[in-house]
Amino acid sequence: MSALLLALAAGAAVGLALGALGGGGGILAVPALIYLLDFTPAAATTAALFIVATTSATALYAHARDGQVAWRTAALFSAAGVVPAYLAGAAAGDLPATALTVAFALVALTARAGGGAGVDWAVVAPFTGAAVLAAWDGRRLAAKVSAVALRRIFAGVLLAVAAFMLVGTLV
Repeated sequence: MSALLLALAAGAAVGLALGALGGGGGILAVPALIYLLDFTPAAATTAALFIVATTSATALYAHARDGQVAWRTAALFSAAGVVPAYLAGAAAGDLPATALTVAFALVALTARAGGGAGVDWAVVAPFTGAAVLAAWDGRRLAAKVSAVALRRIFAGVLLAVAAFMLVGTLV
């Protein structure tokens, strides 16, 4: 099967999960990119960040429009990331510019040493497009299937993905 068709199919599965459950895209996208589309783990993680962020934003819009977003919970999760970022930004003002530049350079070098593979947009773009479109279908699915059933289905999918990864790694 061609990389384009695999990307479209995997993207649809990721989008369906994100749209129906509001999460789980990254845990599905990374293995799909590695095992189906031959990405390195570093490149798969980078691509999955883009795919999941884009798909989540569109799914959020759809769920918010239908009044299905727990904004208080979202604010608490956001605060968990914003507060440390604010504190780090405030502390950075008291650090010498040289120390910040060296720290940034070390982070950049570490990221590059970790693989630094470029993103294959010929695969990531259709994967993302399919995920975005399927997220809307996932939202509709969530309205028709109980949350318990969706969680059980997702748990089964995760079990299958984990087993596949384990077998692929050990064999």
